[in-house]
Amino acid sequence: MTDLQSIIYDVAGRYSLPADLFYRQAVVESSLNPAAVGPVVSKQIDSVTGELKRAYGLFQFIPSTFVGLGFAFSAILDAAQNAEAAGKYMRQIWSSVKAMNPALSTLDSYRLALFGYNGGPAYIATAIKLAGGSGSLMDDILTALNSTNIRVADVQDYANKIMGAYSSSSSGGGGASSSGGGGVWIGPDYSLIPAGDGSGEGEGGSSLALLVLGGVVLLIAFGAIFKGMR
Repeated sequence: MTDLQSIIYDVAGRYSLPADLFYRQAVVESSLNPAAVGPVVSKQIDSVTGELKRAYGLFQFIPSTFVGLGFAFSAILDAAQNAEAAGKYMRQIWSSVKAMNPALSTLDSYRLALFGYNGGPAYIATAIKLAGGSGSLMDDILTALNSTNIRVADVQDYANKIMGAYSSSSSGGGGASSSGGGGVWIGPDYSLIPAGDGSGEGEGGSSLALLVLGGVVLLIAFGAIFKGMR
């Protein structure tokens, strides 16, 4: 594991985030480049830099957001500080989403947290309220997002790049993927565990072993018969 990976995974552990997804987020944000400076994203002037808004660092923070989380702008290109801010921000958004709608599965709530990180957490809160509050379904929340000013296609693309094959689920709080064997569970320690991990391979291995054993027995039996005929 590289120093950068260690930093990211350490932050994920301290903020109880799925480490693999948090690492992928850094890949999507900056291609793991702590010195990355993004293009201008708004015609608005950033209150910290006095310049047009653009994102900086490993997890691509707008300076005003970074400083608002309690970090000095001078540390925005420091990998450890940038990752720390991202961990704190993701934890805040994810906890808020789960508090607003406890019925969401772990994966659905995390997907919404990624939407919030990329497009603004206030829009996610608005969508949950529009969809019916604490008991609203993920599909209803996604529909309600279209009534906000968030760039729905953009945030969905962002989350899909990070979560990949880890599809959402409507099965409740367990966090199981609806995609069967290609899915994932988020375990109690927030690690990613492929759904059905190892079970299929184990059954296949046992069947193969029995087949080989049966073949050996038949060969021995035929050998004995052939010897007796001689």
